[in-house]
Amino acid sequence: MKKFLKFLMISQIIYANCISTSNKISSPARTSVPKIFEEFAPPLQTFWINPDTDQTFETKNGAFISIPKNSFKLPYFYKKGTLVQINYKEYKYTLDYLSSGISLSVIENNNPISLDSAGMFEIKALYENSEIPLRNPIQIKIQNIYPGTPYNLYKVINNEWVLAGKNSQIAQERTPRTDLPFAISQNKRDKNIINYREYTKIDSLTTWNFDIPIENTCLSLNLPNIKLSESNNLFYSVYSTTKLRINFKWSSNTKLNIMVPTNDIISIIFWYENSVSIIKGIQTPSAPLGDGKILSEENCLNKGDQILNFQSEELLKDKTQRNQYLFGK
Repeated sequence: MKKFLKFLMISQIIYANCISTSNKISSPARTSVPKIFEEFAPPLQTFWINPDTDQTFETKNGAFISIPKNSFKLPYFYKKGTLVQINYKEYKYTLDYLSSGISLSVIENNNPISLDSAGMFEIKALYENSEIPLRNPIQIKIQNIYPGTPYNLYKVINNEWVLAGKNSQIAQERTPRTDLPFAISQNKRDKNIINYREYTKIDSLTTWNFDIPIENTCLSLNLPNIKLSESNNLFYSVYSTTKLRINFKWSSNTKLNIMVPTNDIISIIFWYENSVSIIKGIQTPSAPLGDGKILSEENCLNKGDQILNFQSEELLKDKTQRNQYLFGK
């Protein structure tokens, strides 16, 4: 009898764990984007370093990456004195984020939370065209987009954002500045303070992001003039017009319940069969969705029918047209 009761208790624990696992929601960091969105991706920067010596180098964006010697797990066929390739990409503007397909949201207590970004970067290392991992942490220092505000640091692991710690803010003085106009005072020319975000424990070669969690709410809308085919889904991206907040999704339905950050002004760009349309300047509700509530018409602010006017995606190739289309009034 005791053995039976013990078996019953174990079975209940396993069953409960299965239910908990099945109900757990995920928030994928990266989503594929239509090829046209890659037109405005930030440039990939490549550096070649000797992994047997301490290395510090500056990127085109003014970031500093410090890699101590013996930081990599090198393959058995590594030849001493040969170089390791570092691929680096930095995201500072909304257009950069739109090209990435990387959503800024995490799951906390099984609830989706938006992330308010202060900069994102991707870093990889390759030896003879094959990726290699880190053995020991490296350090990065990035120019601070929003000085004075403390941010968390997240990294992508298994296509989800994972909290990695908090960053420290520092200021560095650079002198002199010869690129400033002569009319600017000598004091300003000689003392140019640049604020940075610094993190000394970069332990994975992946995507990293400085963020503050922001509560979510949701919008419900219907797109009556779109007829989706079975083979083609609708792509859309929700982005803030004032902050670095963004999400991406593919949908097989024209009735959408969309997660958005609270108390923000957002735009939504849609893509379908090589055409784009946009809804601009939506004020999101100030009240959060609330713990345990799901995306549904009952829980979301209903924006009703939205008639989309699609145009050729070619307009996104021209910089002036693209900026006006995405950010103009």
